[in-house]
Amino acid sequence: MNYTVLAVGLIVMIAVYTFGIVYVMSKNPIWCIFMYPRSLQAAYYKQQHYIPSLSQSKTVLLKKAVLLAFVIAIMTILIALAEASTKEAIIAAYVIWFILVWWDFAVVDCIFFARKKELRLPGTEEMDEEYASKWFHFVRAIKGTVLGAFVALAVGACVHFLAVV
Repeated sequence: MNYTVLAVGLIVMIAVYTFGIVYVMSKNPIWCIFMYPRSLQAAYYKQQHYIPSLSQSKTVLLKKAVLLAFVIAIMTILIALAEASTKEAIIAAYVIWFILVWWDFAVVDCIFFARKKELRLPGTEEMDEEYASKWFHFVRAIKGTVLGAFVALAVGACVHFLAVV
């Protein structure tokens, strides 16, 4: 397996992910409202008189499914380019996912989300304590780490399928 390909791919994925999330959320934080703590969502909806979007609504689930499929496809291509076996693919995919999840927690959530005013929902700009709270993001990172096992299996299956074909 070519670890250089994996390392370069991981760095690119981190950069694209960080820029993508910060850019999208700074342009339209409401598009990603399901990623905000419930207290911030409630404050936003109360002030804006909007009907809350459910975290399990069709739109939110579709956004999550498309993003997950995209990440699985990118990881499959990256790991296939690294010429990994199926077992190596599963391990590499989990390691990449793990790093992305905890990068999201440590950098995107704890630094950008907590401090960048452009990422705040309209009407919640002064709720500094809620934006700085790390517990919500920590719990989501734990859930993301568990989800990584299923992502790794999916990537391993895709890499195995590509090797057979």
